[in-house]
Amino acid sequence: MQLELVHSLIFFLIGGFLVFMAITVTRDNFASHANRAAGAMLFFAGVGPLALAIGYVVQITSADPAVFRSYTLYNLYHVWEFFFPALLVFSWLFPVDRMHRVRHHRLRYLVIVPQLIHLSLALTYQRLVGLLNTLVESSAATNLTGMILKPVAWVFQQLMLLVAYVRVHEQSIFGLINLVYVLAAIYFFETGRRYLTNPRLQEQTRLVVWSMRLGLGLFTLSFLSWSLGKGTWFGTAAPYLLMIAIVLGGGLLTNAIIRHRFLNVQLFFRQSLINTLIASVLVGLYVLLGMHAKDLLVPILGAQAEVVSYLFIVLMLLLFQPISAWIDNVIRSMFMRTRTDYRNIMERFSRQVISNFEPLALRRSIEEILKTSLLVDRVYFILFDDSIGEYAILKSDDYPRRTVLDRQDLMLRGINLLDTPTRFTSLAAYQDNSRLAEILNELEARVILPLKDAQHMLGFVALSSKSAGYHY
Repeated sequence: MQLELVHSLIFFLIGGFLVFMAITVTRDNFASHANRAAGAMLFFAGVGPLALAIGYVVQITSADPAVFRSYTLYNLYHVWEFFFPALLVFSWLFPVDRMHRVRHHRLRYLVIVPQLIHLSLALTYQRLVGLLNTLVESSAATNLTGMILKPVAWVFQQLMLLVAYVRVHEQSIFGLINLVYVLAAIYFFETGRRYLTNPRLQEQTRLVVWSMRLGLGLFTLSFLSWSLGKGTWFGTAAPYLLMIAIVLGGGLLTNAIIRHRFLNVQLFFRQSLINTLIASVLVGLYVLLGMHAKDLLVPILGAQAEVVSYLFIVLMLLLFQPISAWIDNVIRSMFMRTRTDYRNIMERFSRQVISNFEPLALRRSIEEILKTSLLVDRVYFILFDDSIGEYAILKSDDYPRRTVLDRQDLMLRGINLLDTPTRFTSLAAYQDNSRLAEILNELEARVILPLKDAQHMLGFVALSSKSAGYHY
């Protein structure tokens, strides 16, 4: 009984944490296809442990535990199965968006067809069997109705033979389909890494690929244990292997979110994710100690254990706030040391700026910060050249030649009116007959950063889109 309760608690924590991660990733940037796909993937991964935990609780209070155990594993397997198409769709969107080249984007939803068939089959099989029995009984009659229903019953009976075969071998058939989905997802992740040059994205993708590899290995063991180990301890280990796969995969994704801003999840949500996890563990520990304080103190204090246990609980309550505050400070300091935290980025960048007086080196520092820390694909510098009295697009790794501009260019006038970073599309009114506008459109500029002193515009920096479909 106690072991079942421990299992339920562990599965509740795992499932709840994965669902929380799904909400965090999706809510942070709902407009992003990659975030929504990752959210769906984590949500269905969390549904499995939650279903198993609920099943354990129901099983404990049930008169027939075997029925509820099979019902729990049934739900775990079929509902959790939607994780695999979500994983495949995510591999099409990260780290390289392959869907923008597909004319009919909605075709990607066809990948859930096998899982829908499996779920529908599992939910309606008993009703289909009842319908078949009714048809067979009705077709046995010698009246006109029986004659009409006889061919219908025969056709339906043949279809039910096929359905029954699939039902008997469903774990092998659909398990193999899910295995193919995981292999395809790993292939897309691996091939997508070849197109990446940004070190942060490379690190994120490496963590995702490793989580998929570990998950694939454990899922394969689970698949084999379900298929070959029925009735043995190897077969009963299948759901636990699935849980371990979910925990390891989710743990690596959590590390990518916290340390490497996976999917560009903002600092607030990353901290809330960790705070929620730590608070859950702390409250659970407090409840556990409070419930068993007396039992723990009896061997030491004997008859006085009950009184001391009350004092111990009061002391725990008094220390809860200081301990919680200390943990919060540790978490904050952990995030401040993260290289992808904007405050840390600005601190490092400021140290480089005040110690660097060479224009070319300074531009390279700015370019490096924008590309590695903020995931900008390409950076273009347009600055005023005192030697010729004109603005020029400077030569760089992203722009092979130096191009002089006419200071009367209408787009330059529009940029001169800016005081803050602005999306390039907001300057559409200044694009008519503008050579600069044509060049910026060819370079796929997305954001303009004006550079000004007290009296003049020194130039501006044009930024392209971000890597992996991330947004500004």
